[in-house]
Amino acid sequence: MFAFTPKVGGPAHHCDFYLTGCHKWLRAHLPMGLAFCPRRRSQDSIAQIQRDMVHTCELDDPLLAFTGQIEHGLQQSFTETVNLISLFSCRAAVSCQLKQPHPIEHGLSSCQANADLVCRATRGTDWTPLLPAESFRSAILLFRANPLGVRALRAERVREFFDRRQIALTSYRGGIIRLSMPGQPLTALHVAHLRSVLHKIPESAETTPAINLRNSTAISKRSPAQALMLQ
Repeated sequence: MFAFTPKVGGPAHHCDFYLTGCHKWLRAHLPMGLAFCPRRRSQDSIAQIQRDMVHTCELDDPLLAFTGQIEHGLQQSFTETVNLISLFSCRAAVSCQLKQPHPIEHGLSSCQANADLVCRATRGTDWTPLLPAESFRSAILLFRANPLGVRALRAERVREFFDRRQIALTSYRGGIIRLSMPGQPLTALHVAHLRSVLHKIPESAETTPAINLRNSTAISKRSPAQALMLQ
């Protein structure tokens, strides 16, 4: 699902076309793509390209077509069924952000501070952080296991290892794990626990045979008070 907002100004005025998603950016829980055109000189031309693509069915998205009809007062008598749930969750996430006492940027800064803390705490373990350029940093951290034995494990096996030790995260093939930093500061106990687990997993791989690989995503069934949710 996709929403297009052509005439939006802001600090990214040098950008012609900016794509993002509610699921990760706003933590709205449901995925929905958003497109912005901050650079005013190109807004009209991009909006025309979008209309042409919709007309030729090159851009075929039910939610985009539905919201476009409402915005321009061109509702059709018959349309296809459209799932609007992502709009509601996005609106709720935006409302929640606007009610915060601090600017929205403060939440990202808190998440990145947690990411820096985790990176420092995992030095000396057998996991290497995969860090993007500074301008592309987010609340997400990726780590790759150094031992080949861990990289050969199924993603489910790695995820289950952490889950049994009360850490909920996402695992991928090739020994890569994904940690989503919370907005609240991590406690010293959380960081110490994560570091101790990262020290242990290479040992468990020595007695585990290598098997076929596939992606895995899971959510811990424990309560947030019991588990470190980094998924």
